Amino acid sequence: MSEALSHSGEADKTARKPFRTLHAPRSQRAAHGGSVDAWLPGHQLEDMRALVRAGESGVALENFCTQLEEHDVVLPSDVAAELREIARLMGMTISL
Repeated sequence: MSEALSHSGEADKTARKPFRTLHAPRSQRAAHGGSVDAWLPGHQLEDMRALVRAGESGVALENFCTQLEEHDVVLPSDVAAELREIARLMGMTISL
């Protein structure tokens, strides 16, 4: 699904953005095509949040993309574009 390369601390901060969205109020998430909670099971999202807190944002992003694919989630185009840009900043390539 994706190839993780080394990334800087700045890229790590950038990678937290989609995961901050997971914590956003539902009204804010609605702007991103609905609740992320509806996309993936809560325990998987929490596992990804824990990876981000542990400094493993690249692994979290890779897992997030893999789970989206496995659950046949169709992302709004703006969310997919944002995830691709975050991956690029982290030195990663993802396929959504």
